[in-house]
Amino acid sequence: DAAYVNWGGKWRMPTQTQQDELRNQCYWVWTENYNGSNVKGYIVYKAKGEADEGKHEYEGKTPSSSYSLSDAHIFLPAAGFRSGGNLYDAGSLGDYWSSSLKTNRPDRAWDIYFDSDDIVHYEIRYYGHSVRAVCPASESPMLA
Repeated sequence: DAAYVNWGGKWRMPTQTQQDELRNQCYWVWTENYNGSNVKGYIVYKAKGEADEGKHEYEGKTPSSSYSLSDAHIFLPAAGFRSGGNLYDAGSLGDYWSSSLKTNRPDRAWDIYFDSDDIVHYEIRYYGHSVRAVCPASESPMLA
């Protein structure tokens, strides 16, 4: 577990179930400039209502509810991925590992992959994807 090895203590990588929670129960808003940092990615809010669960919007669209950076959220940068020592697609996509292997394909693990158009999937494990650690004290990627 990359999170535990690097951070120790109670930190660990999220499970597929926790990533599914983010994907299906949160409200995703793509931004080109997170909090004035010029970093692209998704702001993932705790949904304020059922109508917002699992929705993702793109910068410039009006959210169905009123969300701001003062609301509970995490930011997932579009950090790209590494393969063969090279960095690809930084600023246009993000890919974050879970600790859950794909049961019928042990060479693959579940992850959240996203670009400004979609949020999906699982991937081959030799790619260098980002890790968004969680801490069991909260048991929720939204609060870690």
